[in-house]
Amino acid sequence: MERSELLLFLRQLVSGVIGSLLLFCLLAWCAHTWPSIAVGLGYPKTWIKVLERVQAADRGTASDTLFLGDSVAGQLMPFDHDHILTSNGSVYVAGNHLLVQKALDRSPALRTVVYMTVPHVLGHKFERKRTWGNFVKPFISSEMLPLMDSSITTVLDEHPWASTLRFLPAKFLPISDVDLENGVDRPLDELSPFAIHWLTSLHELCMAHDLDLVLVSPPVGEYLRAKTNDWERMRRQVAGSQLEPLIKEYLNSVRYHPDSCLVDRTHWKKAYVEQNRDRMVHEMLAPLRPN
Repeated sequence: MERSELLLFLRQLVSGVIGSLLLFCLLAWCAHTWPSIAVGLGYPKTWIKVLERVQAADRGTASDTLFLGDSVAGQLMPFDHDHILTSNGSVYVAGNHLLVQKALDRSPALRTVVYMTVPHVLGHKFERKRTWGNFVKPFISSEMLPLMDSSITTVLDEHPWASTLRFLPAKFLPISDVDLENGVDRPLDELSPFAIHWLTSLHELCMAHDLDLVLVSPPVGEYLRAKTNDWERMRRQVAGSQLEPLIKEYLNSVRYHPDSCLVDRTHWKKAYVEQNRDRMVHEMLAPLRPN
C-alpha cells in the first residue's frame, strides 16, 4: 500500500470512529432527554424507566399530593408522569428523597408527600446488586451529586467507574453495570442504617417545607405477620426517635392478604390486582382519610 493510500485509509478510519462516537453520543443524549421514547421503543434497561420519574419530578406537578413508592405500590397506582412517581424498591428512600427535592421548586400547590412501600422493602441497604441500575445510573449527575451525602458517595468512591457516569454516554455502556453487594444480610423486619438515615432526612425535608409526610404500605402476604411478629424489630429500632410516630402509624396500617395471591414473596398476581385494585388502594390510603 502506497503512503497516500495509507493516509487515506487512516483518515477514513479516524473519520468513521469519530462519526460513530458522535452518533452514539447523540443517541445517548436523545434517550436521556426523552426517556419515554426510549421506553416506548423497547430500550430494556430499568434505569431509563427510573429516569422518567426523575424528569417528571423535575417538571413538578399542579397536584397538592405527590405519591412515591415501590413496585408493589406501582401495581396499584402506576406511574402517571405527573404526581404518581411509583418506581421500585431499589430507588430506596434516598432516591425518593431526591425526587421530592426536585419536585419542590416547581410544585407550588404541594402539601402532602405519600410514600407507599412494603416494610421489607423500606428497610433495604444501599449495597445491593440492583443499586447500580436502579439508583446510580438514573440519579448520578453533576446536578444531583451535590444533593447526596457520604452514605452514598463513600460507597461509590470504592468504584471508580461511578465517576464516569457524569459523562452521559457512559450510562449506556453495558460494561458499566457494577454489583455493589457487600454480603451483609438484613432481616426482613429491620431497617438498615441507610434507610433510617434517609427516612429521617425525608421527614426533616418535609417538615422544613411545611409538607405532611404520610408513610403507607401496600398489602403484604399473610406469611409476614408471623414471620416478623407484626414487625416487632422495626418498632423497637425507632423507639424514642423522631421516626417513632411515623413508623408506628405506618406499621399499624399494614394489611395482610392471602399468600396464594402472591406471584412471588412480595408482588401480587396481576389478575388479583385487577379484581381487587379499588379495595387494595382504599386500604393502603386509609391513613390519609380523617378518623
